[in-house]
Amino acid sequence: MGLQALILLLCLGLAAAVNRPPNMVKHPEMDIWYKPMESVEIACIAEGIPNPIYKWKRNGIDFNPSGNDDRVAQLPNQGTIVFSKPEPKDAGIFQCFADNGHGIVASVRVNFREAKLARFPIEERRVISVQAGDATTLQCTPPQSFPPADVNWVIKERDGRWQAINFDKRVSMDIEGRLRITNVQKSDEYGGRAYACMALNYFMRDNSIGPEIQIQVFGSTEQKHPAAELWTSPSDQFFAKGTTARLKCIFSGNPTPDVYWERINGSLPDRASIKSFGQEMQISEVQMEDAGQYQCMGLNTESQQYATKAFDVYIESAPEWTQEPNNQEKTEGEKATFICKAFGVPAPMIQWFINGVSLADSSGNEGVRDPRIYNNPRFHKVGDNNITLTNLTLEDHMNIQCNASNKLGYVFSNVYLNVMSWTPGPNMTGWTPGPNMTGNWTTPGPNMTGNWTTPGTNMTGNWTDGSDMTGWTPGPTMTGIPVPISPVDVDLEWTYKQQTDGSYKSFAECLFENKNETQYYFVGWYVDAVSTPVYKTGISKANVAGFNAVSVSTLIVAYRATSTLSQTCAINRRWKCAVTVVDSTGKALLPAVASKHEDIIKIETTYVTMNRGASAEIQYSVNVPILCQPDKQCGINVKVYDESDDYKCENSTVAVRHTKMCGDVVSGANATTKLTNSSTNSIKITTKNNNWFELKDNFTLTMEVEGFGTVDEFWDNCKLDTKVKVHVEDYKNYWMHNYCYANNDPRIGTFDGAYFSLNMAGNYTLYKHKTLPIRVEIETEICNGVGACTCGVTVNAGKDVFAINHCGGYHMIKTIQNTEKIMSVRELPGYMHTFYLPQGTMINVDYHVGVFWKTMNVQIFPSPDDMDDTEGLCGNFNNDWEDDFTHRDGTVTVPKGERYWDWFFSFEDPNDFSESWREEIPLLKLAQDGNLDNVLNPWDDNAKYCVCPLVGGLRQPMCHRKEDKTCTKSKVYAGKEKVIIGETKRSVDSQHMDDIAERLGMLGRMREMNKLQRKKRATPSNYTTAQIDDAKAKCEAYLKDECMDGITILGNKTEKSSLDCARDLVLNPNASDAQQGSCRAVKTTIVTTFVKDKEAQEVYKEQFDKATKMCIDDCNGHGKCNDKGACDCTGDYDPLTNCSLSRSQKPTLSGLSGGGLKDGKCDRKKTGCNAFTIATSGCTSLSKCKTNVTTHYSDGTKVSSEKEQSCTCCNGFDVEYDVSAFTGVRKRRSSDTASLGTTVGVAVSNDGSTYSDSASSVNIILDSTCITSDGTNFVLDAEYCLIDGVCYATASTSNNGCYTCDMANRFKWTISIGFCEIGGICYQTFNAKSLALSCLTCVPTTSQTEFTQTADTCVIDNQCYNNNGFDMATPCRYCNTGKTATSWTMKDDTCFISDGCYSDKADNPSNGCLYCDSKNSTSDWQTYTNKTECQSKEKAGVSGGIIAAAVIVPILVLVGGIATGIFIYKKMQKKKIMDARMNGSLYDETPKNGRFRTRVTPTPYDPVIPATPYNLPKDEVNPDKLNSSPDNLYSDDQTTLLNLTPIAAPKMPTVPTIGATFPAQQMSSAGRSNIMLSLADETKE
Repeated sequence: MGLQALILLLCLGLAAAVNRPPNMVKHPEMDIWYKPMESVEIACIAEGIPNPIYKWKRNGIDFNPSGNDDRVAQLPNQGTIVFSKPEPKDAGIFQCFADNGHGIVASVRVNFREAKLARFPIEERRVISVQAGDATTLQCTPPQSFPPADVNWVIKERDGRWQAINFDKRVSMDIEGRLRITNVQKSDEYGGRAYACMALNYFMRDNSIGPEIQIQVFGSTEQKHPAAELWTSPSDQFFAKGTTARLKCIFSGNPTPDVYWERINGSLPDRASIKSFGQEMQISEVQMEDAGQYQCMGLNTESQQYATKAFDVYIESAPEWTQEPNNQEKTEGEKATFICKAFGVPAPMIQWFINGVSLADSSGNEGVRDPRIYNNPRFHKVGDNNITLTNLTLEDHMNIQCNASNKLGYVFSNVYLNVMSWTPGPNMTGWTPGPNMTGNWTTPGPNMTGNWTTPGTNMTGNWTDGSDMTGWTPGPTMTGIPVPISPVDVDLEWTYKQQTDGSYKSFAECLFENKNETQYYFVGWYVDAVSTPVYKTGISKANVAGFNAVSVSTLIVAYRATSTLSQTCAINRRWKCAVTVVDSTGKALLPAVASKHEDIIKIETTYVTMNRGASAEIQYSVNVPILCQPDKQCGINVKVYDESDDYKCENSTVAVRHTKMCGDVVSGANATTKLTNSSTNSIKITTKNNNWFELKDNFTLTMEVEGFGTVDEFWDNCKLDTKVKVHVEDYKNYWMHNYCYANNDPRIGTFDGAYFSLNMAGNYTLYKHKTLPIRVEIETEICNGVGACTCGVTVNAGKDVFAINHCGGYHMIKTIQNTEKIMSVRELPGYMHTFYLPQGTMINVDYHVGVFWKTMNVQIFPSPDDMDDTEGLCGNFNNDWEDDFTHRDGTVTVPKGERYWDWFFSFEDPNDFSESWREEIPLLKLAQDGNLDNVLNPWDDNAKYCVCPLVGGLRQPMCHRKEDKTCTKSKVYAGKEKVIIGETKRSVDSQHMDDIAERLGMLGRMREMNKLQRKKRATPSNYTTAQIDDAKAKCEAYLKDECMDGITILGNKTEKSSLDCARDLVLNPNASDAQQGSCRAVKTTIVTTFVKDKEAQEVYKEQFDKATKMCIDDCNGHGKCNDKGACDCTGDYDPLTNCSLSRSQKPTLSGLSGGGLKDGKCDRKKTGCNAFTIATSGCTSLSKCKTNVTTHYSDGTKVSSEKEQSCTCCNGFDVEYDVSAFTGVRKRRSSDTASLGTTVGVAVSNDGSTYSDSASSVNIILDSTCITSDGTNFVLDAEYCLIDGVCYATASTSNNGCYTCDMANRFKWTISIGFCEIGGICYQTFNAKSLALSCLTCVPTTSQTEFTQTADTCVIDNQCYNNNGFDMATPCRYCNTGKTATSWTMKDDTCFISDGCYSDKADNPSNGCLYCDSKNSTSDWQTYTNKTECQSKEKAGVSGGIIAAAVIVPILVLVGGIATGIFIYKKMQKKKIMDARMNGSLYDETPKNGRFRTRVTPTPYDPVIPATPYNLPKDEVNPDKLNSSPDNLYSDDQTTLLNLTPIAAPKMPTVPTIGATFPAQQMSSAGRSNIMLSLADETKE
């Protein structure tokens, strides 16, 4: 700006000197902490012409840095102040001001505070008792700290040091600092050691330890508990934009629960990460769109369902500039407008300042009294965001500040207004300028009225005589009055023009034809039918650049300044411009000619009709161009929503199909060549069905527009007045209560009501969506040698696959792949599962073991999205049963018979149709071969459901790939369901895929066997109509009387199950399984109907109550259904299986999988081999495992043992067994042999005593790098060491070379040459133990396992001293290696009493009757026996000081207690001693005594040796030489002591790194009390 302005001024002939108000170029930090006596600065630098002068305010009062002694100084040519030794009185709110006479600029305000850390209160150790397995919490209330302290938990070691606790998913800390243990174990006692809370202030480099807490664990058996909430973050969470959002959930339970996270209405943000062992979700750099609902879920093996906690996350924002004021250079007579706009949540408050003084606020507080502003008609404040100063004068130069603030912070802008004067340029000769004569002119313009002298040579043109044209002589071309020409084809156009700085600015331009450059024009811009222009130009000729244009920002400012208009958003107005031909005075010569009205944005589609589940489009047009600033992104977000919809699950919702927006995103162009004046766009909407039948049909949608990036002002958040009406046509009888099924053996009913049987074994597509990547495959096998029964179902959505398979007696219920997590699967007792697909389709699957067969029922309940969009054995779902048998290639098998069930009983099934949907390479085969990803299509991100709920007062887009998970929760299944889809956390995990491959291998072999056995069911004999009708009647009666319990909600929908039952009864009148299977199907339909139909729950309350207590399988005849809908089993039948399995029945085992097992072997180093899954014929809640463990040793020997332990039954068939306790690295039996691995054989019992006949086994190899197994023997490669279960090649090293693999000792590390291993730490040659113990070094030639002490040194109190060295605090004791190297040697003729050194015969400073007699004792005072006064003192008691204390003590006893008196007495005595020793008093000045005392300064022979750490140059001090002490040892002169440089506390070597070499000259006795605390990072996993 400065250079451009200068060039402009030179071109126009600027006469005056250039001045510029100051501008702040360096602000201080908003928060500055200081530590006493440590230098700190507060920055402030401004620039201006002339250079500014600085001043400061503290707490609103002038502050003079030079008036605060020499502790505070201001840097030259800056406002920056430096506190060399800050004190508490210096704290406050500081602000810097820079003034150069043309304006005053202010800095941001600085909160200057002292950093502090308070102490925890002193409390006695507390002991808490906890039952083993229960949860507990240790409280922590951190002390006050500035800046805020970090909190950690520590354990007190036996040597008094504090060691940080290593957190895991069982032991963790909540966000508020409390320690949480989800299930207490005996190990948590830590042998009686104490826990404590530690607060760390890193700025202060200080910590504070809280009260000690000890845990006592009682109970020999750990209690088992399901997952339950122990601590979670509060439900309502508010985070500031740009910060890290932290949500944490800690669930109690035993075993320790796993924690899972989800966003209830969509996917987790890309910036989300899971920390703290799954307990914490963090979203870094949180944005406004991250607002919404999130949920954590806790689950362990004791849980029947997830323990959940939902959070409502609201995002707030500190103010951010949307339009920041700019510096302005103006000339006299012009207008200056400053606009200040900011976005924030809550909305920011705008405050204006002039030269640092606030404008008067709304409450009447006094502010600016500057006459240029105060009560000046030239000054205008338009709303909160706009201030304008018109008709500028040279005195109007000033600094203007704008502050936008809310509770989260503020943004502050400093700008200046500079006003300059002009003189005529070279082309303006022959006249003197009038007040409106700005600019370089060649021909006169409409503003060139005024008093003229003589015309200039360049003032030619076609003129008409004006009122101010006196003094002129008309030229030859200036005669006559021409006829005015009317404008035509007027058009309002929105354009962009590039500015000198490269940016773009938008304009509203009024274009027209028939321009006449000699005519005057007036241009105005109007809205709707309002006759008063929003903005109008001055009078101008057409040859003046920009005469017919106005910047959009100016136009919108004018619009908002018009109170009658501004209540409506500018984009809701229809805009036009008009041109009027006028004379030089502004008098209209012709009527105004206007453009047509233009809509900035217009909704083209205002009424939409669509079918439920279908899609429709809303068309809208944007009729102005949008151009982004260079290298920036910008545009508008267009949102549509129903303002009456709370977007919960109880009703249907209109949702938008989009990737990220509940509407559309219109991106701005990045170049003028790509601009379009108008664009037509569309928003794709659909219905969001929420799994319910009670759905809304009519919606009123609001469209809202918001800009992003830098866009024109009229794109501010605004709702359009035009609404969109949406009507949904719902063929309720078409899709509600309809379903497709494959029941019994299997009888199949299509969506539209055709029936047939599938008589062949194999894999078939039961249901496939035509446009979405969704399908369901069933697998059948021959049952009872006749026909086929369903034995497996595989469900696929996107790239997610889940399988339930019981074929060939091999049972597998498994998440095959969970890449996209768009499918929900829930498990119920009794081998029942429910699937919820992304678009709302619901699938029920149950497995039944009957007398006649083992089979599965599969029922698919469609959503509206399925209508006209399905294929497969379920048919086309188009309300036309006759085309349901459409083959894969499109051909159709036509059913026979007039009624669609008549041909069903002719036993002529559409086998050709069924065969067309056979899958030769089914999904499970693709998974086994690793080809799933090559075949499956991902879920389309553009097909997300996007809605705009109201969050924190704003409409926030929330998009997700599937129907809302919370909408699948049901009162009917409450307390019974278990969510199992989330078990596979990483679908691409190689170990998981190996497990899948192992399990699918068996299924593949069974599939081949079934293919060989497949045969067509024999054609039955012709049955009479009477037989068929009799079978129907029996089935109908059975279902009504014995199955449905008076529930009539299904009406004639039970007909399907009746027909299935009847056909089986015709074939075999004694087949009870047919009736039971049909009953299960009917009950499943009843329950599902109530789950989906909330209206039915109200209408049929009694029936609904029965449904909630219904056991679908009737407890398999071995129990009763209780009032909770659960089975109470009789005998030893197990409730986990709904009484279908007897616990005394021996299970059959079908092999092991998981844990890294492959081909019967498992490499413990690669995959852990800790737990395996045993496939069984059925397991129970009491399942137990017996393990035979054979350990193989390197010498060829084997040791076997047998052990029983609990194991977990999952899904009724899979037993999960943890073998980590006895398959790890074994202790070596001797130095020449080691364990190579184990063979584990497992048998399973369902009652804890009756075990399976055969056991599955696996060989667990510690490390296959050097260990091989043929299934019987384990062999170790001769070229390897085996150390701690890991293979190392000969001569390989570890720990930076400290250890070597030596084949002479191949089962443990050999310490390398040149190294020592001491206390588990490696040290190289001459490494010292520590900084304080630098005389203890590693000398491998002497010892590789112990430190070697340097000659002529002592090690005393964990500190090294040279021979004759001593501790300065006690100079009468010194190191004398000739006597001992581990303790002090007393100097001759000295005593060491009460931690002080005294010369022989020296008196006790506080009691002249006591003295040092080193010959009698070097540690106790001796009493003078030859002094009379000492004898009297012994009798009388005490000296004057003691008498005084004796007087004081009783008084203290009376008012404060005995303890207080004794305490003060001791303090007085100690002070007297120290005063005497330090001051060297010779005379007792009390009037009573009036005598000399014994001198207590050092005697001439008292040796004093400066503190000399090991390896420092030795002072020339002979400990036995007299007069060797300096005179000032006990004097006030502390120069020698003060010159000693403190040395930082040493850092101890960390395990197991190589020991470091410590420079000897860094030794100091000052470091002896320092400790090092290593804090664990709880997020490190």
